[in-house]
Amino acid sequence: MKNINKKLKLPNSNIHKINFTCHTGELSEYDMKNFTENNIKWAVYYYVNWGYEGQGQILMRKNKKWYLHDLGHCSCYGPLDQLTLKNGYTSFNKIYKNITGTWLNEVIPLIDFAKEHKKEWK
Repeated sequence: MKNINKKLKLPNSNIHKINFTCHTGELSEYDMKNFTENNIKWAVYYYVNWGYEGQGQILMRKNKKWYLHDLGHCSCYGPLDQLTLKNGYTSFNKIYKNITGTWLNEVIPLIDFAKEHKKEWK
């Protein structure tokens, strides 16, 4: 799998995009406003866009908690339109204990990236 880090420009924030397949997508400026509105200062995501639908995962850091959000959507919504910041995790171990299967496999690369960039969010 290809891992390319692209740091997105957002004032006072570190938002990273990583690619794991040749089919990648960008979050739009409309989507990015969610980071500002929700005061997200650090996040890492991957996203695949097929025109009117997409899929991916995002791991965000806010107030010393980690939040996961599935970026999957149909044409009715965008990847961050239904973003909620409830049920945050205080550690990566709590994430490992609370999610399983395919979802965990999709999130592990994001957690690994976060661990590698600890000085940005600490």
